[in-house]
Amino acid sequence: MHNLLYGLKHRPTRAETYEGKASNVEMQRVRDALLSGNTIDDIDAPWVDLSEESVKDAQARGLEVLRLVAMDAELLAFGLASRVMPDAEPRLPGLVLEARKRVAEKVLMPQYAPLVELFDVNRYHSNISVGENIVFGTARDPAFAPENLSENAQVRALLVDTGLLDDLEQAGIRVARLMVELFAGEQAESELFAEYSIVSPEDLADFRALLRRIDDKGLASIAARDRQLFLWLALRVVIGRHRLGIPDEAMQARLVQARLEFQRRFAERNVVDFYDAQRFSAELSIQDNILFGRPVYEQARAQAQVTELVRDAALEVGMEAALIHKGLGYNVGASGARLSYSQKQRIAIARALMKEPDLLVMDEPTSGLDPALERRIVTGVLERTKGRTVIWALGHTELAKLFDRVLVLEQGRLIDDAPFTKLSVDAPALKKLLA
Repeated sequence: MHNLLYGLKHRPTRAETYEGKASNVEMQRVRDALLSGNTIDDIDAPWVDLSEESVKDAQARGLEVLRLVAMDAELLAFGLASRVMPDAEPRLPGLVLEARKRVAEKVLMPQYAPLVELFDVNRYHSNISVGENIVFGTARDPAFAPENLSENAQVRALLVDTGLLDDLEQAGIRVARLMVELFAGEQAESELFAEYSIVSPEDLADFRALLRRIDDKGLASIAARDRQLFLWLALRVVIGRHRLGIPDEAMQARLVQARLEFQRRFAERNVVDFYDAQRFSAELSIQDNILFGRPVYEQARAQAQVTELVRDAALEVGMEAALIHKGLGYNVGASGARLSYSQKQRIAIARALMKEPDLLVMDEPTSGLDPALERRIVTGVLERTKGRTVIWALGHTELAKLFDRVLVLEQGRLIDDAPFTKLSVDAPALKKLLA
């Protein structure tokens, strides 16, 4: 929403008031601004009229222009990727749990059953890592995050007590050997590393050296810290993704027992928000709460189909308005880092339309879109701006047919100016553009 409103920010609508220490800080900021020749306008003051009525109007207009640029589906996806604050949004957890029930029912159907592995505390899950299987929840304390378990003394003690520590270290050694063998001839920039390797090219070199030392002098020859690396490696294995046959079925059963012991030991300490099918988790996104499982790695397009399944369940229980509101508040990251190039372009067009300008100038703003979507957006923008002036430098010449007047340029010179049907189509420059 801030990106959509950015073009409406000309000056603060009113001055913000400060008291006490905050007032002194603000006075110092103004003095510094004056001394450096910068504006004294307060970035924390309201720059857009956000009274109750204007907020409703801005959101309605924002949703309208986002739909025009085909961002409505993404808006729902942003909402699903957001988290819920139960105290501030007391109605949402109940709706999320209702949507979760619907997903669980649909996953029993033949078309969905192969796509999803739902969470079950008594079963090992092939589409999350060994470490995630042990924790089986969202870590509140970073020391209990799956990637940090190998360094956690309390978790290592649990693995010793359950007889798993040595076996997991040995599993890590087997995984390291497989990684070294599989990726021995691959370049560091190879796509295979990103897709299938559990370790980076740099880490692979370290594991190769450790394996040589073990082969020469035995496991006892390496330091405890290095043995810990093999545990770290074993905890990263995802059966469904890496397909290494590690851990085997017997170890999977033992890991489930270790999970139950993990919950018994740490439940009262609140270091992990454990997965519970009957409870909403504020630590998970709305999508993860509704799905309460993972898409299956080995199924092509499982992620897209599962996302659609979750979205449909959310809409069926009446979450559309809440998801749109959440989507408008989604943090797109520094410079829109969480947005694709196409999404950035479409939001920029929507931002321009929010101003309702009399003159709209577009310099190939749809260059990153496929032709069908580009045509849809150009048509929609022209329809919305009827009666006003739109100047559009086109990336695809054939879209010029949608405009009242077409100017053809060659090396900075205007060589034709007419409706599309009256252009000199035999002119070499235009023929080249149309080709």
